[in-house]
Amino acid sequence: MVFWNIEKLLKQLSSQKLTQKELFFYFFGLTLIEIIVSNPFLSQESYLSSIFQWFDWGIFLLCSLISIGVCFISNGGNQGKDFIERYISIQFVMTIRYSVFILFSAIIVLLCGFNFENDRTSLIFSIVCYLIITFKEISNFKYLVNISDEIY
Repeated sequence: MVFWNIEKLLKQLSSQKLTQKELFFYFFGLTLIEIIVSNPFLSQESYLSSIFQWFDWGIFLLCSLISIGVCFISNGGNQGKDFIERYISIQFVMTIRYSVFILFSAIIVLLCGFNFENDRTSLIFSIVCYLIITFKEISNFKYLVNISDEIY
């Protein structure tokens, strides 16, 4: 895996196809960097001012990385086929569905009288959503792999 030398990576890509394991590590690393950098704890106004917000961020990070890892293993690991293509296309559709799910769930929670200004309510809601999403990501990917195995 190349971390800095772009010329070396370009030569490698032009002369050979990357293995599924190499693609996984690039995707995993990219996801990790995006999650860390895109979180607001780096901003001047500290979003992560309470322990609940730190847990929320940590659980999101952990669930995202577990999802990618388990999906990679379910796809057959290094011997699997088209991991990145499968994962990204499934994630695109499921992200749209998760957004709708979270929106309606938040509306229901608000209608039940819960307040998202409360750190505990926000943390519990986030944990439940993250766990459901992680479970669905893994089960969707396993379903795809099983279907693909039956076709071949």
